[in-house]
Amino acid sequence: RQFIFRFSLLVSASALLGLALNSLTMTVTRLLWVLGLLVTEQGHWMALACFALFVVSMRKSNLRTLDGSLARVFLIVSFVIFARPVYIAANEEETWRREFETAFKVTAPQPWFSTWKLLSFDFSAPKFERRSFNGRTGASVHYDLYKGEGAGPHPVVIVVHGGGWDSGDSSQIPELNAVLNRAGYTVASVDYRLAPQSMWPAQREDVEDTIADLKLRAQEWSLNTSGVYLVGRSAGGQIAGAVGFVNPTVCLKGLAAYYAPTDLTFGYEV
Repeated sequence: RQFIFRFSLLVSASALLGLALNSLTMTVTRLLWVLGLLVTEQGHWMALACFALFVVSMRKSNLRTLDGSLARVFLIVSFVIFARPVYIAANEEETWRREFETAFKVTAPQPWFSTWKLLSFDFSAPKFERRSFNGRTGASVHYDLYKGEGAGPHPVVIVVHGGGWDSGDSSQIPELNAVLNRAGYTVASVDYRLAPQSMWPAQREDVEDTIADLKLRAQEWSLNTSGVYLVGRSAGGQIAGAVGFVNPTVCLKGLAAYYAPTDLTFGYEV
């Protein structure tokens, strides 16, 4: 039983170290690339897993062996790699906030980063309505609508999910939609058509058609559609960028693209 436990701990520690190192190198194979993205998005939970296993290993006297020591070293190295983004965010927040305020001539809300919020869950997400309509090509377009509360007109944020163009949906990261909605925005999280069943520019068209649909219902839903904000992550960031930079008729007020792939040669090869 002791051997099985020690062997399992070493295997787990080795796997965590492999995931941690892969997140640094982002090896150019599709599987490792996807794993690298998942790990970097959920690194704080991986760090907690390393910490928990390390605590268990320290409480087990039968781990005072070479393989036990090796497992602890692997866990420590993995913890440092996984926890590094949290450390950077916590220590650089004030500098980033000053740069933001200088660039945009506004007072930024505080705090930007909270370790407690990072490790907690929001069970009070606002309700949304599922909206479906026919786009320019006759294909069905869907989005989740989080209506702004109180007197309008409310500014509009279009959220474009990630997933490598061939996966994902509008339910990703509902916490972001909730934060924006509570700040007074009406949020539309787009469920764009996925590849390879729907080829480009179907994804861009779905976002543009969503904006057009919101403009048609601006008075009904008390929306300020004189300018919209686009927020996208990963593949959604690329789609949002294609809308914002290519189509000036969308009256874009702002664009936030989180780690959007712009090297599409890399995307094609991987």
